[in-house]
Amino acid sequence: GVRSIELVAASAGQALAWREADRLQADTQFLLDLSDAIGSEVSLHRAIRAGCEQLDRRIGVERSFLFLREDGRMVPRVALDASGNDLSATLSPVIPDLPLVEATAGSGLPSLARSGSSPLITPAWSEMFESGSVIAVPLGRAPDVRGVWVLCVDGDRRVTPAQMRLAGATGAHLALAVERAQGDGEKDFRARAAGEAKRLFEEGSTAVSIDEAAEALARVTRDATKAESGVVYLADDEGRISQVVGLGMALRNAQRLKDVLIGMPVEEFPPWGLAGAEGDAFFVDDAHSSTLLPREFISQFGLGAYAALPLLGAERQIGLLMCSRSTPSLWTGEQKLLATHLAYQGAMIIENAQLRTADQERLHEMAYQAFHDPLTKLANRSLFDDRVEHALARADRRHEAVAILFVDIDSFKEINDRLGHEAGDALLVAVSERLRDCLRPEDTIARLGGDEFSILVEDIGRSDTVKIIADRVARKLQEPFSIHGEIHNLTVSIGISVSWPGCVEAGELVRNADLAMYRAKLNGRA
Repeated sequence: GVRSIELVAASAGQALAWREADRLQADTQFLLDLSDAIGSEVSLHRAIRAGCEQLDRRIGVERSFLFLREDGRMVPRVALDASGNDLSATLSPVIPDLPLVEATAGSGLPSLARSGSSPLITPAWSEMFESGSVIAVPLGRAPDVRGVWVLCVDGDRRVTPAQMRLAGATGAHLALAVERAQGDGEKDFRARAAGEAKRLFEEGSTAVSIDEAAEALARVTRDATKAESGVVYLADDEGRISQVVGLGMALRNAQRLKDVLIGMPVEEFPPWGLAGAEGDAFFVDDAHSSTLLPREFISQFGLGAYAALPLLGAERQIGLLMCSRSTPSLWTGEQKLLATHLAYQGAMIIENAQLRTADQERLHEMAYQAFHDPLTKLANRSLFDDRVEHALARADRRHEAVAILFVDIDSFKEINDRLGHEAGDALLVAVSERLRDCLRPEDTIARLGGDEFSILVEDIGRSDTVKIIADRVARKLQEPFSIHGEIHNLTVSIGISVSWPGCVEAGELVRNADLAMYRAKLNGRA
């Protein structure tokens, strides 16, 4: 009897040994197949799919999620069902928190938790995915865990220690795929960052205005971060918002931004203060759950997710770049790095555009001053002579005539001495304004010095055109002037010179008008 019992026990033990050997052989073959499946895939997404399909046959995986460490936290990056279908639409910020992920990343060991009974699985997670058991597998060893692979198992299945070991072994293979993908991704990112920077510099360097440079920055950053809109806010030296350049926004919102913000002190613009003294960039995945910006601002401009990046010049913050999406969504680590990189370079491009614009404005001002009278802002003698030369050349080609009117204020010296130079200057400005009102857009008026004004009349269509203009000028200047509260009446002398066929010498035509004016003054006619 004892011998029979011993034989039965030996047979049972041998059967168990054979069964364990078969299981080990099956597990070994499984891992070999898994290694081949994962190793042959060219992308991390497809490697995860291969691992999920293999484990589904052994464990019964309904869906899987890959969390990767970014900026010190675990962020969901891939979601698949058992058939390998993409579930990325369920990813953050919609996906509920799963404490099991951080616990597994911290321990570096595979973890198993049951929905409804473990504090590591939140009720929101259980309600959304209706899974029974959840396996969390670290990708890498603590403290260098690169990510966590989460496997949701069929509700009625019991997960055995052997299956946990298989899941852990699968995670080790996936960790290598993650490491490889991240290495390739870093190379790809460097290439992409260089490409986006090149695009920004190419578009920014051809910008002929500050607005165009800001628009290039908004466009390149919006595209690089897959945002829906990009807006650049620029401030002047007095700390007020001076320009708002936006892309991808409804015209109504864009105009509303400009109407409300231009002229506003930057400290009253809520996003401006996010950067703080350190000039940090802010990325918000869900604007409605964040308290960084007022809710009325978020609602008014339809912000679902947004990024706020300061534009730092050599001496101060010159602006703010904001990219946004209308629905909550995750800003990836790559998008954050790209946006920060582009904002840094974009600030230099905009500052260079500002310097170019300031130089152009100074050159324009210098050119304007060189050809205009500083008191009346009328053309000066140099510009007037140039206009006369060109007008004579055109008239000669067309067989037409031009005329010059020389206008002199009678007894201006006595008026100036009696009233003082300040009142005299005010009177000259008033005279220049009335002369402008008398002339056609194509006519040129200039102050040649003192109280002498000259008028170039082109396109003389009728023989009496010049006389009509001269009479209009005389009547307009004989109307009373109010200078510093006092009423003054003026008389003027006007000389007229009309070109003749073959007349191409501007100086001669001007001298003839000057002589005619002096004859009028001597004769006492206006």
